[in-house]
Amino acid sequence: MTIQQLEFFIAVSECRQFTAAANELYISQSSLSKQIIALERELGVKLFARDTRNFSMTPVGEEILERARRMMEEYRQMNQTVSVFRRPHQTEVSIGAVPVLNHYGITEQLLQFRKENPKISIKISETVTADIFEMLDRQQIDIGLIRTPYLKDNCYDILPILEDEHVLLVSERHRLAECSEVSVEQLDDDNFMLMDTDPYYTRFYLKILRDGGIHPRIEYTKMRLETIKICVMENTCVSLMMSKVAGYHKTPGTRILRIRSHPSLYLAMATKKGVGISTQCQKLRDFLIQNTAKQGEPS
Repeated sequence: MTIQQLEFFIAVSECRQFTAAANELYISQSSLSKQIIALERELGVKLFARDTRNFSMTPVGEEILERARRMMEEYRQMNQTVSVFRRPHQTEVSIGAVPVLNHYGITEQLLQFRKENPKISIKISETVTADIFEMLDRQQIDIGLIRTPYLKDNCYDILPILEDEHVLLVSERHRLAECSEVSVEQLDDDNFMLMDTDPYYTRFYLKILRDGGIHPRIEYTKMRLETIKICVMENTCVSLMMSKVAGYHKTPGTRILRIRSHPSLYLAMATKKGVGISTQCQKLRDFLIQNTAKQGEPS
């Protein structure tokens, strides 16, 4: 039995659905199911009554749930206690971030923070969202900088810095280029080129298109953002991306169109629940919120 398995068990019980719990935990549904099955096998009992139509917990699952919650609370309190002794004189703040710091002005803010706090060093690792959560779980980083629609989570404390909306990037020769705002339904005949360098975001792209009731042709690519913008400029495709990303080093010959439903994500800081953060981390967190939130206004 592991702490992670208990976290997963509690998440499923609270979400009342494996799919919703998997989304909240940032893992695949199959991985979540495997961990729950492993926990049930070790305990020798069924925790959930699996049914294609209804979701319910078994009586023993209900009883174990209360014990699991008490164990997790004890675990969080223990981490809070030992964190004071683990890094009493920490002068380094370690950050795992999705690679969009420049687009949101975070790089400049970090440099300003270092200038004002020369005794605090900052270590940054840019990677995909799943790796950031894994590093938080292993306490390899203090703070994760991510983009997410979720502000509540069973495993992480998520604090929004600013909100950014998805937009459509099109060529100035595109049939909708003169529109200031478009609906997703108008894009059914378009070819889409979408980045898949971070699989975490793919589902958000698909949700926007699915909610619009369309099934466009999509090409996923790991090409650089600048290359995608050039393809859009040539009017061979359109692309969905965040407003700040689309407007960063804007490519001539392209237009940024707002989407009528204004789907958005938060740029947010994530820390592991129950793991105390140092005074230096708190200072950096407060600094970023104070100095970056004003950049969240739509351009």
